[in-house]
Amino acid sequence: MEIVTVEQRRQLTDNWNLEDDINPAVKIFSPVGADTWSIASMNPQDEDTMYGLCDLGLGYPELGHVPLSEVQSMTVRVSAASSAGIGLERDLYFKPNHPLSTYAEAAQQDGAITDDPKLLDAA
Repeated sequence: MEIVTVEQRRQLTDNWNLEDDINPAVKIFSPVGADTWSIASMNPQDEDTMYGLCDLGLGYPELGHVPLSEVQSMTVRVSAASSAGIGLERDLYFKPNHPLSTYAEAAQQDGAITDDPKLLDAA
């Protein structure tokens, strides 16, 4: 599966220079772990540089830059007994209803990126 579609890439690069607090366009996650990214923009001059809310599952989500190449190459081990891994996935059902700052505030309160409407509305 393509982590960022052509349409999403266009939206992300259009968002790069916007001054407004924009909604994330893509949510990427680990199907077997807590790693999650809500990506809002991508540098049109260097499409490897994305910006969004990053959560490595350690309880400290933060806003920052992340290389697309790094996200695409990440694999997560299926079990401790296996060396096999699976890649990250794009959330096909992600419908952002809030700006990135709201997701960041809710994530700081919850310790993880969340889609919980109550937490997002309270943020």
